[in-house]
Amino acid sequence: NGNLTPEYMAWRGMKARCYNVNDRSYERYGGRGITVCDKWRWDYPAFLADVGRRPSPQHSIDRRNNDGHYEPNNVRWATRSQQNKNKHLFKTNKSGIVGICWAKSVGRWQVNMSIPGRRLHLGRFLLLEKAIAALQEAKLRYEQEAE
Repeated sequence: NGNLTPEYMAWRGMKARCYNVNDRSYERYGGRGITVCDKWRWDYPAFLADVGRRPSPQHSIDRRNNDGHYEPNNVRWATRSQQNKNKHLFKTNKSGIVGICWAKSVGRWQVNMSIPGRRLHLGRFLLLEKAIAALQEAKLRYEQEAE
C-alpha cells in the first residue's frame, strides 16, 4: 500500500548509517567500522524475525554494545533515555564521561544532558568531581520525575 513500517525504516536507516558514505551519520557508524550482519543486511524479514516489532513510537533501534555491530544479541528496541545511557564517547572527550567535556574557551568542565525532546546545559565547573556530581544529581532527578 506504499506505507513503510517503522521497523522497515529502522532497517533501512541502519544500513544507510553503515554503508552509505553520503548518509549524515556514516562517520559515526560505517566510518568507525560498524557493520550489519550478513543475515540482516540483505534480508528484512530475517531482521524483523530477530528484533520483532517496535514496542511503541518512543522506541528506536539501539546497539547494546555501542562499539559492536548490528547483529542478533546486540540490537534491541530502546527508549531515548535507555539510549542516552549507551552513547559513544567522542574522540575529543577528555573526561571519559558522556555529557562532560572540557570547554577550552572558558577553562571549565561543561556538563550537558539529553532528555526526550531537549538538551539541557547543566553548567560549567572548575573541578571534574563537581561536574560529575552535577550530572549524577540531574540524572537522578530526571529519573525520579519520569517515574
